[in-house]
Amino acid sequence: MLKAWQRRCISIGMLCFGSTAVIVLFPAAACILFLIDLWHDRRFPLLRAYILVAFYCLWELLGVSAAFLVWLITRFVHGASNNRFLSWNYALQRLWVQGFARAGLLLFSMTFRVESGDYPLGKRPVLLLVRHTSLADTILATYLMRVQRDFRLRYVMKRELLWDPCLDIVGNRLPNYFVDRTSADTRQEAEAIALLAENLQPGEGVILWPESTRFSPEKRIRALERLWDKGELGLLKIAEDMQYVLPPRLLGVLSLLERNPELDVFFCAHTGFENAASFKDFFGGAMIGREIRAKLWGYPSGEVPREREAQKKWLYENWRQVDDFVRSTKDIVACDSEQKDL
Repeated sequence: MLKAWQRRCISIGMLCFGSTAVIVLFPAAACILFLIDLWHDRRFPLLRAYILVAFYCLWELLGVSAAFLVWLITRFVHGASNNRFLSWNYALQRLWVQGFARAGLLLFSMTFRVESGDYPLGKRPVLLLVRHTSLADTILATYLMRVQRDFRLRYVMKRELLWDPCLDIVGNRLPNYFVDRTSADTRQEAEAIALLAENLQPGEGVILWPESTRFSPEKRIRALERLWDKGELGLLKIAEDMQYVLPPRLLGVLSLLERNPELDVFFCAHTGFENAASFKDFFGGAMIGREIRAKLWGYPSGEVPREREAQKKWLYENWRQVDDFVRSTKDIVACDSEQKDL
């Protein structure tokens, strides 16, 4: 495994090369893609996608530069405390996500709608469980919680994301954990995740994606087979009703609840990013004009079961509600399409 400085030398080097190429080639590439889109698809999907990629490269480069400046100031300026260093990095996280989210919504003519439950966020620390469909989930969850609600969240993410320079640098300065999904020692990984639940204050929390990977029918079948092999027949019965989400992996979730029983638990269901799961879809214009719909609901810590088996069933029943939201949203979209055809 590469050391952090080795990985960053490679990733930042690739970022600098990519950003330079984007700047040099932009006029010619934009003209060529404009003409191709003009011939094939006048929604201009290739041009929109290329502009967003160019924006990402430059935005990422600005983020790395800002992260270096923050480090420089806090290291060499008198009176720059660790708390201030943490606050500045949280501010960088918020600005990066806010800028990229707004650029994506504008370029692809997307709209955004959020439904919130009756129980308010912020009374106690939270555990937020989010549906996973694409890399855009990270942007969505951070936008909902960090930008719109000013929450400070500790992330549980896959280690592969460390190849993103900003996520690597700023993400490792903040109290996050990058999971090694290939590790044979799942207990050690769960213990590392559980540490994130310590010393949380109201307005803070832990966020993770319990499906662990993107949905596909094949992955769903394998997940159901794992439940059968483990003898989790009660959970299997609930999971069989889930058609659009994977059964959640609960080891990390249960470890967090065991470490901090005072966590309020929230769920985030969303639709609209399914068409961003591949580069082919992304450059093919699948996201143009999409409505991103999200729903947040949660429970105070006193309503969360304390016994482990009851917790498992409760979590699965709520995850079935995530599937219900996705299913109902797909039905609404289908009805809207039929009405347009008429």
